[in-house]
Order: sequence, then structure tokens, then C-alpha cells
Amino acid sequence: MDREAEVGAEPRAFFAALPALLGRVDSPRRAAFAAACAERLAGAVPGGVPQVARAALDLLWDSLTDSAGLDARELARAADQCEAQVASEDALIDLRAVASDDALAAVVFALRARLSGDAQHAIWAARRVWDSIDWYLANCTVPAASEEAILTHRLVRSESRRQARDIDALTVSRDISLSAVVRELRETAQLDANEVLGCPAERT
Repeated sequence: MDREAEVGAEPRAFFAALPALLGRVDSPRRAAFAAACAERLAGAVPGGVPQVARAALDLLWDSLTDSAGLDARELARAADQCEAQVASEDALIDLRAVASDDALAAVVFALRARLSGDAQHAIWAARRVWDSIDWYLANCTVPAASEEAILTHRLVRSESRRQARDIDALTVSRDISLSAVVRELRETAQLDANEVLGCPAERT
């Protein structure tokens, strides 16, 4: 097992190591990591995310794979449109609302990671996935999971492994075309989406 996989197997260690792990890759790859986090969560939202989030994600992926490259104005506009859809705390009454809100925020952070290259935005995108898992385990399982149980739950451990895997793929592929790596990352994130909050049959 490589170092990233070892770290990813233990959520606390992965959370602590994430800034350093993202520091190993360039800014487009940080944005790709954030996009994969947002993609997984968007696909996990019961009933789907608002169309504005889906369109923004498509735009973000295109900016990482299209030879035309970055259109900062379009990406900034998409981030503003998604941010405008983020709900107030009072509206977060069920899993769909919470996960949709976290997905919108993750898309915003991923877009800003693409625009700024700042690893902190990528970290915030990743944390929004954990936030949705945390809320689900604390509010939708019987009995409700404790804080300690959440940190060791298989959903949290699986997501930290997925994020470690993505960073590993982006790190070892530095000599490979970014567009090829990003396409594979996107496809994998879409396939993984059903596992983020557990399968529907597991939800209460």
C-alpha cells in the first residue's frame, strides 16, 4: 500500500495531511481534485442538484480538458450563480436539502480553486463532501452516530480513500496530459457518486 493509500485509510490522518498532499500538485490539478469531490457529491444528492450546479460543473471540467483553456469571466459568473443558490440554515431540513447545499458550495469552491489556484478552496470543496456524510450519519441513521463513530464509519473512511486515490492519480500523472487524467477522474467520480452517502436502501 502506498503512502497516500495509508493516509487515506485513516480519516484523521488524511484530513491533517490534505494541505501537504495538495501542495505536491500544480493549480490545475488541485482544481481537478476539487472538481472530482464536487462531482461525487452532486451525483449523490437525492433527486439531483440544481441545473445551475450541473452546468457549472460541466464548465469547470471543460476548462480543464478543452484546448481553449480557462475562461475566467465565465467561471466567475458560474461561481456567483451557484453561490446565489446556497440556502439559509433554516432551509436545511432534510438530507436532500443539506446534500444539495453542500454540493452547490463544493462547486463554488472548485470553481474558485480553478480561478485562483489556491489549495484552500480545494480543501473546502473536499470538506463539503465530509459535511454531507457527517450530517447523514448524525441525522439519518438509527441510532444516530456519535462524533467518534462518524470519524471511523465506513462512509467517511471510503471518502477519504477516494480523495487520497485522486490526489495520488494527479501526483503520479504529472508527465501525462492533464486532459487525459481529468477525463478519467471525472468518469471515476461519476461512478463513485452512489457510494458517497451509501446506497438508497441504506438510508432511513
